[in-house]
Amino acid sequence: MTHHEIAVEMRGWVDLKKGSATQSYMARLPGHSLTLNEIKCFGCGACIAVCPIDVIRMMPPIVNIKESACTHCNLCIPACPVHALSIEGVLE
Repeated sequence: MTHHEIAVEMRGWVDLKKGSATQSYMARLPGHSLTLNEIKCFGCGACIAVCPIDVIRMMPPIVNIKESACTHCNLCIPACPVHALSIEGVLE
């Protein structure tokens, strides 16, 4: 697979806190998944607060991601103050 074959999709959500629409660009990369570094995560819940479809749940002392339901909007990645979330995988 080349970079040109990767499908890029645009999704929009309404940010109720700010009252404005935000857009997130999502790359659907085969073989990639949202990964949690359990050593870095301290369970602050910042990722839970920004997830538009509620697939991240608190499972003390860290969070749990229902990867099969995740849309890979990637809003949780920059929300994490300790960079515990990332997209992992390799292109074929």
